[in-house]
This record gives sequence, C-alpha cells and structure tokens, in this order.
Amino acid sequence: MFIRSFLMWLMLCLPLLSASASTTEQSIYLYRSALTAQFVKPGDASHNDAVAIWQKYLRKYRKNFQIVERGQLLAKLKPGVLVLPSTHVLDSAEREAIKDFAASGGSLLASGAAGSRDVTNQFVGYEFLGSLFNVKVRGTYKADTEWFMMPFGDGPITWSLPAGRRMYLGDNLTGFLRIESDNLAAVLMNWMRAKDDAGPN
Repeated sequence: MFIRSFLMWLMLCLPLLSASASTTEQSIYLYRSALTAQFVKPGDASHNDAVAIWQKYLRKYRKNFQIVERGQLLAKLKPGVLVLPSTHVLDSAEREAIKDFAASGGSLLASGAAGSRDVTNQFVGYEFLGSLFNVKVRGTYKADTEWFMMPFGDGPITWSLPAGRRMYLGDNLTGFLRIESDNLAAVLMNWMRAKDDAGPN
C-alpha cells in the first residue's frame, strides 16, 4: 500500500524529469531529509524507504543522480532537478534553500505533502507546497469507496499511459491529498467514472 500511495499520492513537477532532459543531461538531486526521517509513526514506512523507491526508479531509467543532505542543500546546488521524496518535515533554512533553488532555474519533483510540518513535526499547513507547485489542497478522500486513478493524455507524465485507463487504488486512501490545480496529470473517480461531491479530484 505504501509504494502505491507514495507513487500516486502527489506527483508534481516543474518540469517532469523525462521532459526536462536536453542535449546536456541535468543534474538530479535526491534529497535525504534527516528531520523527516526522525518522525515516523509505528507501522509507517520510513523516509529512507521513500528515498530507496526513488533510487530504484532513477536507476531503472538510467538517470544519474546524487543523494544530497541538508548541508549540501544550504550550500546551494547547481541548477538541475531536485527530488523531494515525501519530505514532510523541513526547517526554515531548508524551505528557503528549496525556494532559492527553484528561483535560480532549478526544477522540483515532489511526492507527498512536502514541507507540511515544522521541526517539531507539528502540522503547519500546505502553504509551502502550494506556493512552489501552484496547487490548493482541498482535503482528503472519503473511505469505503473504491477509487481508480484515471490519467489524462495531454502531458509528459502520462504520455505512456492510455488516456482514461482505470488504475485501481483501493478503498482506503489514507494520506492521499485532494488537490486543485490548473495542471493535473490524472483524476480520481469510482468504477463508473463518476466523481464524488466532496470537491476537486
């Protein structure tokens, strides 16, 4: 369940890894957050698990990457693609460094509610996520409904998938965020391809 949640929870990019490649391949940085790794609820997968999934993905597609930690991030990374794997807990210096990276021409790819918690693991909202990725979080999904992800066919994140294909996610989307954005790669619906009335999917 964790792997599916990790991959489908919130995939946002500015721009997508595969779409950002040029004749000179950009540097790819995989961020390992010591703060996020400290706060793991019993039964939850660790931040290191999330990092490992990204490592497997990048190696599969033969992308050269390097794992970076807080000191390297604050020392300023050269422009490239910075991956934030379920990096929920960030301090103020990390937040500013990530914003500076993006403002300097770097691209961001995040999964999960990046920056939604402070150094004490207290929830601080989705403002950081929203400002970086131009999204609004509209709550979560109701339980006891079978959900399917249905990709659109007009963007690089889903070019390899048939438009409208049903991708089963289950009936417990704990941790999935319902978001609103002008740039979505997919929508969540039931088997009849109907949304519920709780808001954007």
